[in-house]
Amino acid sequence: MAACSATYEYVDLWSRRTTWGGGAPPVEGSLVSIPPGINVMLDVSPPLLGALVVEGRLTFDESLTDEIELRVRA
Repeated sequence: MAACSATYEYVDLWSRRTTWGGGAPPVEGSLVSIPPGINVMLDVSPPLLGALVVEGRLTFDESLTDEIELRVRA
């Protein structure tokens, strides 16, 4: 019998309310922080953000056919 190993990684979807503590996803001008140990997948194009700090992980959903745009004020 061959041994096999699998890994599991939890990913929060940007569009889900649960990612944002039950509240709505960030709105235009929001200051967004992704803390260490959190993995968020960008599955929609969010509105123009006021700031974005990524200490965890932010990935783009590559399975989508539409382009995703992430914009943050300079």
